[in-house]
Amino acid sequence: MIVIDGNSSDRTCVIAENHGAELFKGEGKGKGHDLKMFQKYVQNRKYDSNVFVMLDGDMSYHPEELPNLVRPIKDNKADVVIGSRFDKIKPEPGSTRSFNKFGNYLLTRMARFLYQRNDVTDITSGYWAFSKDFLMNANLTAEGWDLETNLFTNAAKDYHFEVVPIKYRPREGYSKCSLLHAYRFPIYLFKYFATGLLKGKDNERT
Repeated sequence: MIVIDGNSSDRTCVIAENHGAELFKGEGKGKGHDLKMFQKYVQNRKYDSNVFVMLDGDMSYHPEELPNLVRPIKDNKADVVIGSRFDKIKPEPGSTRSFNKFGNYLLTRMARFLYQRNDVTDITSGYWAFSKDFLMNANLTAEGWDLETNLFTNAAKDYHFEVVPIKYRPREGYSKCSLLHAYRFPIYLFKYFATGLLKGKDNERT
């Protein structure tokens, strides 16, 4: 097991190492930045595992649901699995704020329209599973809050992905996501969608 530490100030490193995990030290410049660092790390090493999981460390997600997320990848039915907080299972009371729900609803509707995927229900989820092929080859350019949007656009364009319902509970600590961040999400989505279109046209010319 490998645990990415984004320069945390809690006991993440100690707990991970005490449980036998390999620790990857990020720089704490944003989750997108650290995942790109980890991508390069994986590209330069040999791993037997074909599945990698990303989940926020604020205890809002249930680690015991991990087998449900990795199963479609192990069964060769998907390259990416998105854990959805709003699909069939309602989040626990107090786990999401009103503006988070509304913002995610609008963003999800936009994603459905742009990528013609009616099964998408939660593209800002912090609980994902990837195949090794996806992690090694995805075009990751995000630095921070745009990471999930960046992951989604890669998965929707070039890979097969599935959505798995997950439970969601109130986080421990406070959320760093503000209204300012929420307003940027649609911009991120359009940016990555437009970038994909331009890249496709460039490929057609060559």
